[in-house]
Amino acid sequence: MSRSNKLPFAQGATALGSTAFSTDNLTSLNHLEGQTAYLPDIDSTGDKKSRRSGADVVVLIVRNVEPNVSGVATLAAGDALKWVTGYHGKRVEKADNGALHQIAGFVDEHSSGVKTNDLFYMVIKGPSLVTCLTGGAHSISFDVDGTGAANAYVEGFVVVLSATSGKVESVSDANADGVSTGLPFNIAGRIKTNQFVAAATKLLIDVDIR
Repeated sequence: MSRSNKLPFAQGATALGSTAFSTDNLTSLNHLEGQTAYLPDIDSTGDKKSRRSGADVVVLIVRNVEPNVSGVATLAAGDALKWVTGYHGKRVEKADNGALHQIAGFVDEHSSGVKTNDLFYMVIKGPSLVTCLTGGAHSISFDVDGTGAANAYVEGFVVVLSATSGKVESVSDANADGVSTGLPFNIAGRIKTNQFVAAATKLLIDVDIR
């Protein structure tokens, strides 16, 4: 059964759309900041119509205040985000050098880019393609596919913010019986499928930002 859910703008779109960049945009549509919405789980790499699963993707409408004086897109699909000081729950910027930051969520995978001062959908729960550290791992020691090499992106492992701007990496941080030895506080969710390709830049995870 679907939730009652009237979207103020389309999935992948932004609130201001083609409106010209202006610092005045910071005072428009403030009533939308922080609102929750529900989007269908649709694979952005497919026909962009068929559902990937029966799940809903929970998003917050937030404002991008990543500074860019020219007004060009500053956030891209899948970028990891952090809250702007003083605007928790409403305004975000890219998680630059984010390993020690609290993760706020991810730019909707359908986005074609978000300009400064615009509002957009930020994923906080549900399946989503996110930007990952290429071939990277926070603390991996498991050779899941028997190749003799540690696997960076293994189904079920958690992902955390990396120290690289806007990206996540996987983490096992566990001893042989799988018991945590001290997981980071900025866990973003769990990997949905094994992904061993070293050059991969996108990762499908089950986002769960608490």
